[in-house]
Amino acid sequence: MRNYLSNPKVFLSLILGLLTLQGCNRTDSNTATPAHESKVAVSSSKEQPQTVAVSSTPATVSETVVDAPATPLENKVPSSPPVAVDQTDTSPRIGPGYFGGKQDAVVYSTPSIEKLSVSPDGRYTAVSRHINAEGSLLQIWDLQSGQVVKECHEPLGVTSVAFSPDSQVLAYGARDRTVVLQPIPEGPARRWERHRLSIGGLDFSPDGKKLASLGHDNRLFIWDVETGKLISQAIDGEDRFASEVKFVAPDRLWTLGTDDKLRWYHFKNNALVFKNEVKLPENTWVQAADDDSLFGLFPDLSLHVIAASTGKDLMPPPFQPTLTESKTLKPSQRMTTVAVASRSQNFAYATANGTLTFGNQTKPAQTEKVKLDTPVAALATDQEGRFWVAATETGDLLVITRDQLFAPRWLEKQEIDGPLVAPKFSSDDKTLVSVKGPDNIIRTDIETGLVQQQITFPESKAMNDKNYMTTVVADPDQIYCGTYTGKVEVWDLKKSTLTASIPVSRSGSAITSLSLAPDGKQLLAGDAVGTAVWVNLGNDSPPVSRQAHKGRVRAAAYSPDGRWAATAGEGGIVVIWDVAQQSKRSTLNGHDGLVQALAFSPDSHLLVSGDRQGELRLWDTQTGKLVWKESLRSAQLQSQDHPVMAEMIRWQDTFPDEGITSLAFNADQRVLAVGTVTGYVQTFDLINFRELSMVFTGGPVSDLKFADDSSSLLVSIVPGEVIKCWQSPKPPRMLSGHEGYVRFAALDESGLRAVTGGHDKQLCIWDVNNGKLIQSLDNEEVISAGALSPNGLNAVTVGFGSGVFFWDLDQMKRLDKRYGHKGRIWALAFAPDGNQVASGSEDQTVRVWDFATRKTRLTIPHDSAVRFVKYSPDGKQLLTSTINERGWKFPGRFQLWDSSNGKLIVEFKGHRTSVNGAVFSEDGTEITSCGADSQVCRWNASTGKQLSNLTRRNGLSHIDFIPGSPFLVMLRFSNGVFIDEAGSLKRLSEFNVPTRSIGDLNVSSKSNRIIAGTQEGRVFVWSIGGE
Repeated sequence: MRNYLSNPKVFLSLILGLLTLQGCNRTDSNTATPAHESKVAVSSSKEQPQTVAVSSTPATVSETVVDAPATPLENKVPSSPPVAVDQTDTSPRIGPGYFGGKQDAVVYSTPSIEKLSVSPDGRYTAVSRHINAEGSLLQIWDLQSGQVVKECHEPLGVTSVAFSPDSQVLAYGARDRTVVLQPIPEGPARRWERHRLSIGGLDFSPDGKKLASLGHDNRLFIWDVETGKLISQAIDGEDRFASEVKFVAPDRLWTLGTDDKLRWYHFKNNALVFKNEVKLPENTWVQAADDDSLFGLFPDLSLHVIAASTGKDLMPPPFQPTLTESKTLKPSQRMTTVAVASRSQNFAYATANGTLTFGNQTKPAQTEKVKLDTPVAALATDQEGRFWVAATETGDLLVITRDQLFAPRWLEKQEIDGPLVAPKFSSDDKTLVSVKGPDNIIRTDIETGLVQQQITFPESKAMNDKNYMTTVVADPDQIYCGTYTGKVEVWDLKKSTLTASIPVSRSGSAITSLSLAPDGKQLLAGDAVGTAVWVNLGNDSPPVSRQAHKGRVRAAAYSPDGRWAATAGEGGIVVIWDVAQQSKRSTLNGHDGLVQALAFSPDSHLLVSGDRQGELRLWDTQTGKLVWKESLRSAQLQSQDHPVMAEMIRWQDTFPDEGITSLAFNADQRVLAVGTVTGYVQTFDLINFRELSMVFTGGPVSDLKFADDSSSLLVSIVPGEVIKCWQSPKPPRMLSGHEGYVRFAALDESGLRAVTGGHDKQLCIWDVNNGKLIQSLDNEEVISAGALSPNGLNAVTVGFGSGVFFWDLDQMKRLDKRYGHKGRIWALAFAPDGNQVASGSEDQTVRVWDFATRKTRLTIPHDSAVRFVKYSPDGKQLLTSTINERGWKFPGRFQLWDSSNGKLIVEFKGHRTSVNGAVFSEDGTEITSCGADSQVCRWNASTGKQLSNLTRRNGLSHIDFIPGSPFLVMLRFSNGVFIDEAGSLKRLSEFNVPTRSIGDLNVSSKSNRIIAGTQEGRVFVWSIGGE
C-alpha cells in the first residue's frame, strides 16, 4: 500500500473563521508599544510517555499516547522540540479502525414529511419526504384516484413547493439552488438556476403568468412562466433568511424573513419596487398564510391571526393553551401544524394528541373537532378548504372532506402489523431488503434511499399468523424468503413474480437462518429443530438435510471462497461444513449459550461467532483452534426501551431479543464490527485484539457492511433504516487550560508543539504528546486570531482592534505590538520561511510585515474587508479573499497576488458567496477553495480556470491538506470536520468535535496532525492515520 505521507513539503495552513465583534481603529502606522512582561505558570511533572508496540502484516508501526492533565512543566523554559515527523502517524488510513464519526442516515425506514401542499382546485397534493439525511422524494398524488401521478427525486432535498392557479404546474425549490417547474400529470420539468443559495419561498401570480422565487441569498426574482426568463429582481434585505413570498394581486406581493418583518413590493412595468415594511410581533413563528393574513405561534405557544398589512391581530387567538405551575403542556395543549384556505378563510390546526380543529376566520367561536389515532405533523388544503390532507408523524397520508369531517380516508398507510424480520443487505451490497407488514417485501437503493421495488405476496400465498416470513436473503435477481412453515419462497425480481416454493425443513419447522453461496447457486438453511439444509438452486435435486444442532439454527454463513460454510445455534456449538461434500468438517466448542451470529473473514481463514450473552470467539477455519475471545461490555447488552422490543419477543423465530446479532470484517480484516440487539456497534482491532470505537445507532442492528475502502460502515437497523458510520481518527489528545473561547490554535511543523490563544487573554504553549502546558503568556487583550511560524519559534496574534502582537516563543516573551491597519484585523499568515507575515483587515488592505524588524514591507489595497490570507508553498504568491459589503451571502473577491510587489496575478471567479478558506496543492499549481454556502472549487493557480465545482450541505471553512497525502481537511459549520480525497473530493471521513462551535482548525505543515480550538476552551489534537 502506497505511503501517502512520505516526502512532505513545507507549508503552513492557517485559515481563520469569520468573527463577529467590531474592532478598534488605530491610525499611527508602524508604531510600537513596549514589550509586555509575561507571567509564566510553572510546576513539575516526571510522567514519561508510554509506548504501545503494534505488529501486523503488512505494516509495523507504533503509537505514543498519554492522557495527562494539563499541568505546567518545571521551572525552566524548554527549547523547542526538534523538527521531526512522528513515524507512528504515517499510515494512509484516516484511523486505525475507529468508526465513531458522524452517523448519516442513508435509508429512512419511515421517511419524514418536509413539505405538503394541495392544488387550488383540490385535485392534487404534493408531498415531499426526507428519504435519507440529504435527499427527498417529491410525489404528486391524485386525490380522487388515490394514485401517484409523478415522482421527482432531489438528491439534496426540497425546500419549498407551490401549485399554479390552474393546478397544472407544480413549482418547487431544490436545495441545489434551482427552481423546478413540473407539469402535471406528465411532461418534462424545467429547471432555472439563478439563486446562489437554496430557495426559501415560491408563489405564482394570480393569473399564473409570473412566478416569484425568494432565495436564502436574499434575492427576490420574478420569472416569466412561459419563457423562463428572469423579468425583475430585488435584494430582499440583507441580515435575514427568507422563508416565504406571497402574491396578493398581480401587482402586489410580500416577503417574510427570519427578522419578523414583512416587506411589501409593487410589481409594475416589469419592475419590483419596495414599498414598506411591516413589523410582526417579536419571535412570531409563522405557520401558514393566505393573501391577507398570517397564522403565527407566539412565544407563549398561542396561535394568532395577524394582518399582513398592519402586523396586528385580526381576531381573538383561536388557540391559547394555559401553562401549568410546572410549565408543562399536555399533548392536547401543544399545537403541531396549521393550514388555511386562501379564499374561504377556513382554517384548521392540529394538536399533539391527534385532534384536528376546524374553523373560519369570520366565525371564530364556531369550531369542529376530529380526533385521529395518531398525531398530525403537516396539514394542507385547497383554496376553498374543501379537501384537507394530513400527514401523520409515521409518514401516513389521509384525506378529510370538509362536508364529511368524520369520515377520513387513507391516501397512504404504512403496514406495521407483521413479523419482525431482520433487514439484510443484498449480496451485491447495493440494496436493502426489508419486510413491512405480513406480505410486503421492500427493496431500497442504498445510494439514493429510494424504494426500487415493492413486492406483495399474491392472495393465494398471503402470509398470516400461522405462515409468515422469518428471514430473507437476496442477490441482484432473486429474493429468498424463509417461512414459519419450513419453506423458502423464491421471487424473480425482474418479473416481480413468485417463481418457486421450496419445501426445506422435513419437519415443517420454521426457517430460522438462511445464507446464499457466493456464486448464487446454493442456499444453506437452518430450521427450528437444529437441521442444516442444503438447497441447490437451478436444478431439481432435492434438498440435503444434516442434523447439526439441538435447537434453533440461528446463524448460517458461507466463506467468501465458497469452500466452507458454518452454522450455529442453540447448544453453544459452531459447525464448519465442507460445502462440496455437504458434510461436517469440524465442530467448535467455546460458547456457553445460544450462538446467533457468524461471519467469515475475506480470506476465508478466520470465522467469528457471537452469542446471546455477548461473547465473541474468533476461530482458525483450517485448524479449528480458538484464536481470540472477548466479551462485550454489559452496558451494550442491557435492554433498551425501544418500540420493537415487544415484537421481538412475540416473533421469536425471526429475530433475537438479546445479545449479538451481526458481525463483519473490513476488507483487510484488521477491523471487526459487532452489532447488538440493543443498538450498539463495537469495532475491534484484530491486530492487537483490543476495543476501538463504540457507537449507539438507535435501534436493533440487523446487518453490517464495510465500504470497500473502509471509509465507512453501513449499519442496518430494524425495521429498515440504514445509517453510515464514518471512519474517524483515533480519539484526540485534549489540552485543557483555557477559560473561554479558543480562537487561535496551531501546531508547529513537527506536530509536537501547539500554540493556542483565546478570550482569556492567554497565549499557551503545549507539549502535545504529553498533554502538558509548557507555558502560559499573558496578553493585554483577547486573542481573536493568530499565526504560528512553521518551526514554532515565532507567532503573531491580534485582538478585536488594529494592532499586531509579535511573539518570540523560543524565549517565551512578547516582542512588540505594532499598528498600521486602520480597522480590525481578521486574518494572519506566515510565509513558509517564517520571515514574513501577512495580515488582512477591515480597512480593505493586506499588509506584509518583516518579522525581524516588525515593520510593514508592503501594503496591498483591496476594495472591501479582507477576511483570508494564505501564502503559496514557495512564498512568492499571496492568496486573499474579501467579504462583500452586503454580507457573506454575496460573492467577494478571490485573488492571487505577487507577494514581493503586490501586483495582481489572477482573480478566481465562480464562488457564489464569500470564500472562507483556500489551500495550495503541494506543488503550488492548483488551489482548492471553500465557501460559506458549502461550495468547493478547484482552480488552476496560473490561469484562474475552474477545474471542478461541488456543493454540499453546510457552510465550510478552514480548508487544508494533510501534507504528503491525498487528504483534504475542512471545517463544517459549526462543529464538524470533513476529510475528503483531494482530487475527486470523495468523502473519506466525517466526525463531530465535542463542542458547540470550533473557533479555529489547522494542520501541522510536516506531520499529519490536526488541531482545533473550541468555544468551551478545550483544544483537541488528532493524528490522522492508523497503527
